[in-house]
Amino acid sequence: MAIPMLNMPNKIKGGRWTVARFFLVSTAYTSAWLAVSSQLDYFKDLYGPQILLQLNIAYYLPTVPLLLLSSLLDRHLDRKLGVARNILLRLLLGLVGYGLLAAWFPFQPTDLSVLIITVVALGLFSGLAFSASYQLVSRFANKNVIALGMGCTAAGPLVLALELCAGIGPHASHADMVLLYGAVALIVAAGAAAAASLVGAGREVLHAIRLPLTAHFVSSTISLTVFPFFTYVPSSGLLGESFPRILFFARVFADIAGRLAPRSRFATPSSPRALLGVALFKLALVPIFFAYLKAPPAWRSDVGALLLVCVLWLLGGWSNTSVNLLAPRLVLPELKGTAAAYMAIAYQTAHFLGLAVAVCLALLLYGDTTGRRPH
Repeated sequence: MAIPMLNMPNKIKGGRWTVARFFLVSTAYTSAWLAVSSQLDYFKDLYGPQILLQLNIAYYLPTVPLLLLSSLLDRHLDRKLGVARNILLRLLLGLVGYGLLAAWFPFQPTDLSVLIITVVALGLFSGLAFSASYQLVSRFANKNVIALGMGCTAAGPLVLALELCAGIGPHASHADMVLLYGAVALIVAAGAAAAASLVGAGREVLHAIRLPLTAHFVSSTISLTVFPFFTYVPSSGLLGESFPRILFFARVFADIAGRLAPRSRFATPSSPRALLGVALFKLALVPIFFAYLKAPPAWRSDVGALLLVCVLWLLGGWSNTSVNLLAPRLVLPELKGTAAAYMAIAYQTAHFLGLAVAVCLALLLYGDTTGRRPH
């Protein structure tokens, strides 16, 4: 059950699925902080016993002025955007920012100042999502309020399970940290998707845009999975040590060309099925790319690898523009904003999933994620 875009005088009961979504939302905006603050032995070893106090101050204190500012702006934003849309935007902004920080966390420098700044940002995004979620749940039955509160505490056992699976300890490896925070980022992405489905005509919009949404998700996931492996692509010798940089700029220009292509009537998206077909064709090219990484020297071709990258990003750029052109046309005019929000969530979620898949593939193919040169 989703809350309509108009104000409702009566509380919405919702079913089990609604309860589950509120539970997931609060688990999402709590999980990264619990993952950080639970690694007491790891951070104590790096920065000393005072670190837990410093982290708590950094996480909680800056949220107070943020929440005060938010309360002052609420009435103005409600008038300008509408109550439901204002809540949704703040909730999604909080969750997306929180998830991106979680994904980046294991890659930050081992420096106390950087850690404190990151934790401050985590607290701000979490506080934004926290306040918006309780504004939203106030329009639902009490069981949903209970679920929202339970999700915050349930994130603890979930983080513990993830840490045990990843083998996190006082001397956790970089790969272990990447797996832990990658999993947390995926949980946050799932929470963002659940949040979006609670506001607006959720099921109706999702059903209408399901094909372009799937195409967007698949295409974006592929791009974020393949891109980190540019530095692993072996050169046949033609382009030499500059090959990764050449691949990068080939990707940039192919992406631009693909995004401009729908301006031509010959490349205008004709149907949602065509978008999904292109995404699946792009998916079929991915095994070729990864097989090439392990190809024997006699099979290597800089030109061939360059063409493959250009095709992948040309299709990706075309898909990115096309889905955002077509999806709003599939819903009623008053629901175009909701459709666009779903497309944005799919795009961000694909980033999380694509990077998580890339990490798993790096571990599988090369045994680590620390930049060791492939042989």
